This record gives sequence, C-alpha cells and structure tokens, in this order.
Amino acid sequence: MSQNLQSKSRKTLERIRLADSIAKFGFNVMPCSFFPRLSRESDRLEQAEEEAEEKLLKAQQEVNEAIARLSRIRRQKRILRERGIQSIVDGMNSSAGDLIAQEEDAAVLDVQSFGGTDVIDWNMVFGSLTSDVVGESSSGVVGH
Repeated sequence: MSQNLQSKSRKTLERIRLADSIAKFGFNVMPCSFFPRLSRESDRLEQAEEEAEEKLLKAQQEVNEAIARLSRIRRQKRILRERGIQSIVDGMNSSAGDLIAQEEDAAVLDVQSFGGTDVIDWNMVFGSLTSDVVGESSSGVVGH
C-alpha cells in the first residue's frame, strides 16, 4: 500500500487526508480567516467606486453649467453685435434724412432770399386737413 501511496500525486494525497479527516470528525466548516480580509477589501473598493462616481457626476454638472454659461455669453454677444449693426444702420438712415432735410431747408431759404414767397408746402404743414376740405362747398362741410 505504501508503494501505491507514493505513485499518487501530492494533491491526490492531500484530498485523501482531508476526506479521512471529514469522515473521522464530521463536516464542520471552520470560518476562513481570509474571508474577513476579502470582505473589508470589497467594502473599501465599493466606497472608492461610489466616491469616484460622485466626483464624475459633480464634474459632469460643472461641465453642463460651463456649457450653459458659454452658450449664454455667445447669445449675448450675438445680440449685442446685431444691436450695434442696427444702431449704425439707424444712424446712417437718420443722418441721411437729416441731410435731406437740411438741403431742403437751404433750398427754401435760397428761393425765399431771391423773392420767392410761396415756396412753403402747406400739405406738409397741415397734413391731410387741407386735402379733406379742398374741392367741397361750404354747404357740404356744414352738412346742408
């Protein structure tokens, strides 16, 4: 039998001894001293994972806020540029209108200085009031 034991591998012999021990003393499993260490390591890794996830969520929120801020600044810049362009256009139109009015005033003064007395455009002064009355009789105005 000893020759038979020597031909078996070391692992096989270990299994046989463990089987004999179980048969002799019963199947009571002793707590493994390795398990609490694994449990603590697992808990530590879980906590580290949660912290990393919280940092990621916070960073994502900061990125979202930065994107919103950038978008808002770009929109304000675009609106400011549009208002500036519109202001320039309005100023040019206003100055062109002022220039035309100045030229008309100068022309009227020139004509009046040479003796022209009837160069005032009364339609401009009174607007549509004169056009309503012109061409009607006084009885039409009164309602007779």
